Order: sequence, then structure tokens, then C-alpha cells
Amino acid sequence: MAEIDVDIESFNELVGYQDNYIPQGFSRVSDSRIRDVEDAYESVETAVNELTGSGVRVHEFDEEPSQEESEEEQEIDLGERIVAASRDGDQYEELEELVAKGFSRLGFEARWIEGGDDTDVEITAPIHAVIEVKARSSGTLASPDATRIQGHKERHSADQAIVVAPGFTPAAIEDADRQGIVLLATDHLQALLDRRDAYGIPPEELSMYLTEPGAFQDDRLDQIDDELRTRLDGTEDLLAVMEALQRADPEEGTAARLRLILKGMYAEERVPDKHVIEQSLNLLAHPGIQLAEYDDGQYQPTTTKENAEVLLRRFGNLVTEVSEFSEE
Repeated sequence: MAEIDVDIESFNELVGYQDNYIPQGFSRVSDSRIRDVEDAYESVETAVNELTGSGVRVHEFDEEPSQEESEEEQEIDLGERIVAASRDGDQYEELEELVAKGFSRLGFEARWIEGGDDTDVEITAPIHAVIEVKARSSGTLASPDATRIQGHKERHSADQAIVVAPGFTPAAIEDADRQGIVLLATDHLQALLDRRDAYGIPPEELSMYLTEPGAFQDDRLDQIDDELRTRLDGTEDLLAVMEALQRADPEEGTAARLRLILKGMYAEERVPDKHVIEQSLNLLAHPGIQLAEYDDGQYQPTTTKENAEVLLRRFGNLVTEVSEFSEE
């Protein structure tokens, strides 16, 4: 328990008491008023620190752009803003907030811990990690300060520690390998944000690449791209089978017959084999998707290919030409 000194008028306004109310001795603030404070300030601790001008202030983020951001700020790509701020040593607080927003945009539950001797950003789900954020005008971080990071990790009982900076020296990377810390350059964070926006990669899939100690480098990004290509190919197969179903007569809704229809639609190398078509049909008829139905040994479409494409986009925005990644 810590003693604090707060102006009575400010306190009354904070908890919704009358202006002339004066506490007499020890009194308990009702749960409903506490909930109102948490709704307004994100936590009681943040509210108290706002009143006293000290300590840390915790800011929770959701995936949507903040209403407090100007239209001009929202139009600027978040990844670009992160990279730019990371190379300006005077924008360290802005960078911390942007990184918290970035991880929130990636689908993680993230919060910015402003001020005080604490970590900069904390992720609570689907992994629990502390994130140290470093701006460097030079473009590289010489040392991750492993001892300080370990203290923050223990304080929050986190499982992982991540350092975000514009870049890292070889010595910093070696130190991170030894200490079990993950190093994430801001341009790689920007690349992850681009892929999240385009393909809806769930945070659970990103977590495995953000918890492997050492520097997140191009090889990890290549692995993510390889997985995306596989998923994109699978989605294209689903849409092709859906179109074949739409063209087929009622008695032709089998994998073998659909493959013959697909041969008339595409070049041989583009036509999926019978096993892939069977898997696609099973998925399209899944109760959670219901784009096709199985009856008396035949599959029939329940909607058009165009409607199917709209629905499949909701499952991660995967329907995109693979050639876009190939060109990169």
C-alpha cells in the first residue's frame, strides 16, 4: 500500500462524488464507481498517476485505429510511422505507443506502459511478453541491456522478452542469442504488419517466430511467406472446385467428375489432383462454412463462386494472387 496526495476536487471529479464532499477517515469507493474509473482511464493505477503526475500510465489498445488519431495520422501507414520514429532519438515515447498499436494490429493483446521504470509494452495474449522499445538516430542498437530486460520480464512474470529497434549490431545479436531475447527490427515489424493487413495472419501463427531467441531476420520472414503461399494455393483450389461445382450437372458432384470439369477450365498443371478436390469438397461442406452440401453421394453448391469468395475472404483475406509475393 502506498500513500498518495491528491487534490480533493480532482478526486471527487474522478470518482463522481459531489464537489463539496470531504472524506472522513478511511472510506471505500463503491465497485460501480471503480468500474467507471477503469472504463475512463483503463486502470485505477493509471487514473491515480494521471492525477498525481507520477508513476506509470497503462494504455490498452484494440486493433482498430484510435479515434484520437487525426485523419492525417490514420492515412499514414502504421509501419512507416514506426520505422520513421525508430530513427529519431527524440520520438521514443511516440515510438513506444506506435509499437503497442502495431502489436495490437497484429492481433495481440497489447498495452503501452508509459513512464516510470518499467517495460515499454506488454503483450498478454496469445503469448505473454515484455517489449523494450529503442529509438536510435544511428539506426542500430549496440546492446539490448539484457539485465534490465530480465528484471522487467520477472516483474511481469512474462515468458518472453522482445526488443524493438531500427537495427542491431552483430554484438547485440550475439548477446540476444545468449540471453534468450528476441530482436525485432522496425522494418521487419512493418513487413509483418503489411502481411497481416493483406492476409489476416493470426497472431498464434506469428507467435512461433516472435518467441525464438535471436534476431528476427529475413529467413523467418521467408518461412512466413512460404506458409502464406501454401495457404493461398489452398484457397485458390477451394474457389476452383466451387466454380466447377457451379458448372456441374446435379449428378456430377463427385471428385472424379469435377476433376474432368477442371481440366476443361485450366491448364493441366493448374488442375488439383483428386485427393485435393476431395479435401476441398469436405471443407466446403463443413458446417462452419456450408458453401456446399453432401447428399446421396454427390456434392452440390449452396451458393455461387462469387459469394464463396466473399466468405472465404473473411477467413483471413487469403484470396490473393501468389504472384504478388513472387514478384517481391
